[in-house]
Amino acid sequence: MGTVGSVIYWNYTHDGKERVAKEIIEAIDEEKKSVTFKVIEGDLMELYKTIKLTVHGHDWRRQPRHLDHRVRETERGCS
Repeated sequence: MGTVGSVIYWNYTHDGKERVAKEIIEAIDEEKKSVTFKVIEGDLMELYKTIKLTVHGHDWRRQPRHLDHRVRETERGCS
């Protein structure tokens, strides 16, 4: 996945339009099995001042049908 400070570029399609996003890994918590990303550039920044996403994993051996948990923090408004 990467390390803290790693930059990830995304190319994706939304509503038939090609979009881009650039995010940085802000934190990795091995104990909680979580990674926090912050979007720093791209099309989403036209809608939000800040966007953070925290993804919490789990032990698939203990809960094979359990989905990852995602928490999104956003602040509306153009940057």
